[in-house]
Amino acid sequence: MTNCEITMLKQEGLYLPMFLLFFLGILSIIFSSYGIENMRENQPLKANLEQKRVIIVHGWKATPKMHWFPWLKSELEKRRFAAAVPQMPEPENPLLKDWVNKLSNIVGIPDQNTYLVGHSLGVITILKYLEALPGKQTIGGAVLIAGFSTPIPDMPRELNNFFTGKIDYKKISSSAKNFMVINSDNDPVVPLYFGELLSDKLDAAFIIMPGAGHIRQDEGFIQFPEALRSVVEISIK
Repeated sequence: MTNCEITMLKQEGLYLPMFLLFFLGILSIIFSSYGIENMRENQPLKANLEQKRVIIVHGWKATPKMHWFPWLKSELEKRRFAAAVPQMPEPENPLLKDWVNKLSNIVGIPDQNTYLVGHSLGVITILKYLEALPGKQTIGGAVLIAGFSTPIPDMPRELNNFFTGKIDYKKISSSAKNFMVINSDNDPVVPLYFGELLSDKLDAAFIIMPGAGHIRQDEGFIQFPEALRSVVEISIK
């Protein structure tokens, strides 16, 4: 628009309304883009008929870009898995119902080609998702890393809502074909006992990582080959 045209619009009293329309149009585009992106983030992970799907669930105060999550996603995709690491809602102040709903949205229709990997708080999220599956719906399996199904020592109160009521291990066991449990023998957050309990209750293979801490980037875990091997292993059983 030329200076002459702007001057004419000002004289006719049309410049401000047109400016507002332009501004509102920009806002509409921004919010529309945000809405579309938000919808994409909540859509089921897609895969072709020959692919198996893996959804990686991060823990408290984490993001999809932390620890070994991006590496595992990339390595799985190299092996022709469809993989995703969704951003879970409000990771600083998580609510179980929101995390389970998010996971449910990403899974879509569960089947034998669906596999879940959870780290820390992501583990109880997976367990509660499996516990809530209706009827005889099942998935191929789950790899549970540095997880816990009952409150841990000195657990932050923000996490209390994940541990209300008893957990139905029998229902969880029937909702997945295979389980693998991985814990460290010197985890400062989740003592080894909690991994042993999960392994026992779910009749799962149990891998003990020596000196691995909470299996985070703080302990040097930006790659995690054991997690990759575990996913591949349960996917071919």
